Amino acid sequence: MVPYKASYYNVIVPVEETSEFLFYNSLTGGLVVLDKASGDEFISRTSGSQLVSVAGENDILANDMIEKGFLVRNDLDEVALYRDWYGRGVAERSTRKVASIGLTVGTTITCNMDCPYCFEFVKPNKSLRDPAIMEALIGYLEGMVARSNVEKWLAFDVTWYGGEPLINKDAITTLSPKLLSFCEKHEMKYSATFITNGILLTDEACQTLKEQNVKHVQVTIDGGRETHNKYRPLKNPKARNYDQILENLARMPEGITLTIRVNTDRNVVQTVPDLMKDLEEYGIWPQRHREVTISLSYLRGYEEVGAIKDIKYLTVEEFYFEKMKFTRNRVTQYNNWAEKNGRKKAKMNWVLPEKVSPDECGTWASPFHIVLDSDGNIHKCWETIHDKKGVLGSVNDEWRIDQFIKHTTYNRTDFHPTCSTCKFLPVCEPLSCTQNAMHSKELPCTVWKSSHETLLREQYLATVREPDFVSFPMGKENKAGGHKYR
Repeated sequence: MVPYKASYYNVIVPVEETSEFLFYNSLTGGLVVLDKASGDEFISRTSGSQLVSVAGENDILANDMIEKGFLVRNDLDEVALYRDWYGRGVAERSTRKVASIGLTVGTTITCNMDCPYCFEFVKPNKSLRDPAIMEALIGYLEGMVARSNVEKWLAFDVTWYGGEPLINKDAITTLSPKLLSFCEKHEMKYSATFITNGILLTDEACQTLKEQNVKHVQVTIDGGRETHNKYRPLKNPKARNYDQILENLARMPEGITLTIRVNTDRNVVQTVPDLMKDLEEYGIWPQRHREVTISLSYLRGYEEVGAIKDIKYLTVEEFYFEKMKFTRNRVTQYNNWAEKNGRKKAKMNWVLPEKVSPDECGTWASPFHIVLDSDGNIHKCWETIHDKKGVLGSVNDEWRIDQFIKHTTYNRTDFHPTCSTCKFLPVCEPLSCTQNAMHSKELPCTVWKSSHETLLREQYLATVREPDFVSFPMGKENKAGGHKYR
């Protein structure tokens, strides 16, 4: 009989309050709850390098843990298995026969805001207006199709970006028909996302976006009125800011979904309740919850920008706990609204890490995803769209897959010796932001490495204490062999 061992990627969290153990596996995403006796038994049978011999069908605990990936064959090298799986994914970035194209278009670097934390600390008055560049872009994309090994193109995703892209609507109205025609020719499904600060998102602008097949818009609002206006000031101090954005969002037509992004530091997070109250007063959320999503985003500093007065950055750990608190408050607000309006109440979902695909950041890793600046230059990250150091070529050049070899061969298992054997490597989301990871002075470790016990335990206890409010991520509770698992 083949002996078994504890999975290298097991994370065990004792929950003294309920006399139980949480078992989480960062490779499979499995989550199991064992009572204390079963947990102690599992730990005893797998302590050190001790192997487990399964005593037939009656060894219910061992069989259950094998089924869920917490016990693996002794001859299985899980680190090598993960490395091989990830490596195959890296190789497929350039050899796949079925693929999609991603394009981020910087319609302009110019912006009507002067946010002090913006990574585009240089904002030259440059916009994409040259018809020759737009025609050259289509030729570049045609070359990508002709010179790649792809046999079937699935989709074409364009993101309109800036600066403030609505400052140059002409680029969108001129280029969109060309891109749509390109997609029809190659039988690609077309989708378009628009990233804007919301000030110029008038009824007319929304109608223009709809006509150009834009289905999703992202707008940043940094907390309540006073904080937002301070963190995201307009260059014209007499112009309306926060309330103008909310008025515009309240009038957004059906057919366009919206994500409200909140760049979060210690000051912003204190005023998020004010923002949520205003969103409800303006009829934006929860009234339009099927179309509108609110998401906290980690506000990080940039070395080039330097220290900024009054901005108080959160640690990554602090941000995650604020994110959990925000999720609870958001569900509570929704349920209060639902109760008043005869709607079904919602449950709070856990925040859990997810196994990262080998595609990482698709824009960086895929040879078929590019960023276009206003001069017709090609980049691999929108954070370099203002920086000549990030230029890899031009749409006037031919597309070549070897042009992106540094990006397509990026492999998180080779990033750093410490990372290669870390049990949290499969779920380390900071490594997915390749541009940031490669330029970070410190290892960009996931918060789950340092705070997994607290994050998992607190969410589990919330489920135990408030089962009607917090849902367990793996469905219904089951019982077997004197222990319980989910």
